[in-house]
Amino acid sequence: ISHKKFMREYVTKERKFELSDKSKQILRNLDKTVTIYSIPEIGITTHVDESKLHAWTRFKEFISELEYQSNLIKYREPSPIDVKDIQEIKEQFGEAEIGKLYVLISDGKQKKKKAIYFNELYRGDPYTGKILKFYAENMIIGAIRELMYVAKKIIYFTVGHKEYDTYPSKPTGLGRLLQYMELQENIEWRHINLLSVKTIPKDCEALYIFGAQQDFSKEEIDLLDSYVSIGGRLIVTLVPNNRKQRLKNLDDFLAKYGITVDRSIIFNPNFADRVATAVDFPNHKVNAGMQGNNLYFLNSCALKENIKASKDYVAVPIIRSDMSSTMVYQRYVKETDSFEWTQTDEGIKVLGVAVEPVIIDPDNQPLNKRFKMIVLSSTDAFTTNALRFYAVTGDTIIVYNYFVNLFKWVTEREQDILAPPKSFEEQPLVLAASDRQFVFWIVIVIMPFFGVLSGVVTYIWRRK
Repeated sequence: ISHKKFMREYVTKERKFELSDKSKQILRNLDKTVTIYSIPEIGITTHVDESKLHAWTRFKEFISELEYQSNLIKYREPSPIDVKDIQEIKEQFGEAEIGKLYVLISDGKQKKKKAIYFNELYRGDPYTGKILKFYAENMIIGAIRELMYVAKKIIYFTVGHKEYDTYPSKPTGLGRLLQYMELQENIEWRHINLLSVKTIPKDCEALYIFGAQQDFSKEEIDLLDSYVSIGGRLIVTLVPNNRKQRLKNLDDFLAKYGITVDRSIIFNPNFADRVATAVDFPNHKVNAGMQGNNLYFLNSCALKENIKASKDYVAVPIIRSDMSSTMVYQRYVKETDSFEWTQTDEGIKVLGVAVEPVIIDPDNQPLNKRFKMIVLSSTDAFTTNALRFYAVTGDTIIVYNYFVNLFKWVTEREQDILAPPKSFEEQPLVLAASDRQFVFWIVIVIMPFFGVLSGVVTYIWRRK
């Protein structure tokens, strides 16, 4: 019966073997064959910690779930010593490395491929063997989603205002973040000096102003206004400015769209570093699955949304600080031409704001008019110094995914936003000696005895 009428129901408390609805949707929308090759290191190396063994078991269960959700998912596990199988992978990917996964999407004419290290799929305790975090769904579904896009998406970073270095090749926290976005979103990064162009290029998927520390000229602001008027997409990350120069033009530009910027430094005094803990993620599409997670906004300033700034646009907070912590400001005092520390009362501070147009009739709203913008109060939140705060918990993947989700929201791809991977805790059943003896008699002796007895009685009854 189970073979003919197959069905499943999850009974684990955390439902940790179930894919998210977004992942299921991506798998249902597949129109090309996805082949996943894996060259396991299990059984090859002699020193494998217990957590890797458990992660491998969990990975195989995950693959089974993928195959159950879509018949276009094909899994192959060639033997590392099988020359023919390894040669096939080398022909497809140019390499065949033990401990790597290879994802290939093909429609018979065109092939796209991506490699992922197995060690990136989980975080475990090698001493206890416990799996602390499991990222397979996020990493593999993300790779499949990225490979489904044929054309690269072009992202432009502004230059000429002392912005932060935005080069994926650099071995910094931000460089690793940009590399991760390349993996997830098939992105190409370019740089643009607004003074040297007359218009923002048409192939610009989104424009990033990443930590500008010098103000924009009026000509550059006019160019940004023109970009907004045709439905441009902007992501702006700020830097506190403890000088008299206040980046007036850029701040005035943001104010037109309902974002008031206070460039004084704001942080939680409970941290040794200048960190504002972002813990409140209001109900918004970009915050899918973020409730219960923390972000660390190092070297942050404060924002305030102004819903009355424009009748055409609405600004809403998407990130707020810890409401139970006292925040400290460093304000410029004009009378003394200096900066002084002032402590405010306890309360939440806005660290991120999203802006989008007021849409009265979605059916008649032209796509090129759907301007979107996200402003974050910290650029250092994505640098090496901030990412070390996640080293203890191993949750760097969460801040990476959130940065990707910001991009997905401004480019009107909310349906592709993936929640952070579910974490789960092993909860072993521990039995005392008396409990084990009781279970033994019930399961091993009594239940089989009654099963045999009922069979004998049924046989005798039918013989009569």
